[in-house]
Amino acid sequence: MDCQPLKISYTSGSNEIRGFLFLPRNVPSTAAVIVCHGAFEFKERYREMGTYLADAGIAALIPDMNGHGESGGDRYHVSISRWIEDIRRGIDYLGTRGDTRGLKTAAFGVSTGGTAVIETALVEPRIDALILLAPTVRNMMTPAEQLAYYVLLPFGYIKKYLTGRPLKIPLSELMKKKRMVRDDVLQCAMIKDPAFLASYLPIPGAHQASIVDTVKRAGAVRVPTLVMHGEDDEVDRPDSSRRFFEGLRCDRKLILLPETGHLGCVDRHRSAVYEHTAEWIRRCAGHGRNGETVPAGRNRAVPVPDDGQMKG
Repeated sequence: MDCQPLKISYTSGSNEIRGFLFLPRNVPSTAAVIVCHGAFEFKERYREMGTYLADAGIAALIPDMNGHGESGGDRYHVSISRWIEDIRRGIDYLGTRGDTRGLKTAAFGVSTGGTAVIETALVEPRIDALILLAPTVRNMMTPAEQLAYYVLLPFGYIKKYLTGRPLKIPLSELMKKKRMVRDDVLQCAMIKDPAFLASYLPIPGAHQASIVDTVKRAGAVRVPTLVMHGEDDEVDRPDSSRRFFEGLRCDRKLILLPETGHLGCVDRHRSAVYEHTAEWIRRCAGHGRNGETVPAGRNRAVPVPDDGQMKG
């Protein structure tokens, strides 16, 4: 059953950030999480996840990130520094509410949202745990894509100088040869979604959606980190998450999700993503499955197989 979220807003830099806040019904929240969508996405895609987490006793704040959805900012531009600010101000917002103040707070990020929550955790001590789904941690463009991008970049700068607007490449054109989800019916629905059809890659303005070096800072992450990645991801192969996971020196867990594409939280087996997320938040907040308390020390190390991965 869909939980009706609160529509909230807060200020980040000079922009208004709008979002959904899902709260448990009739019971206090046991923890909180800020859910960060990927580039060219929007909060409405995560309503089902917000409902699941609220039913699990976890308050879920799902903002439209800077430049996306109903939030302010240059349309579809991706600036990781601005997204970091959005996340930190979101945590501030949770601290102003009586029903979320003082809760252990996790950060969940998908794709570019994963980049943003990792980088935020390096500078924000109020993040108690990370949950990453197909995080963008390194350059995921092919050589041909990079060549095309850098050929178009000067024309984008010229257009922006003359008109004030960047060159716009429809996302529908860019994703013709790459599936976002494994499920055929869901993939078809996504590429026909008016919000998807209206989205575009701004040149210049969105290179940080694909070109980052976050993998180099994996060893600096200090909070418990769950990494998930779809085995059938055609946008960013699972090897990216494996490399990031191998660099982590904190409590960690890697789960490869079978029959799952890039956006595993809306794919056929999305319930597994929700379950793993809720369980990780409960463990890191000091609660085990069904809310029982985890004895001291049990959540300090997460056992994984010798090859460093688990099947989800």
